[in-house]
Amino acid sequence: MNNRNLKNIANEQIARYYKNHNKKQDSSALFGVIGLGRFGSALARTLAEAGKEVIAVDCDEQKVKAIRKYTDYAFVVDDLSEEALTEVGIQ
Repeated sequence: MNNRNLKNIANEQIARYYKNHNKKQDSSALFGVIGLGRFGSALARTLAEAGKEVIAVDCDEQKVKAIRKYTDYAFVVDDLSEEALTEVGIQ
């Protein structure tokens, strides 16, 4: 899958998230986790199990696949530029 397809999928998932969630909800209920090493994956899993929405990004596809058990918003991001993070929903 190329980068353009991944960006389109990410944008669709983010749009679906915002459509399904009331804007009046506490914005702290959405968390971004950059890096899914031991700490990042444990943090993402703990937040998701506590009922929080989590956007998780990592450059390792296997780590991203593993965290998708806990969140639908997990993305492979090779470039941690501001533009790339914004595209997946992290501001």
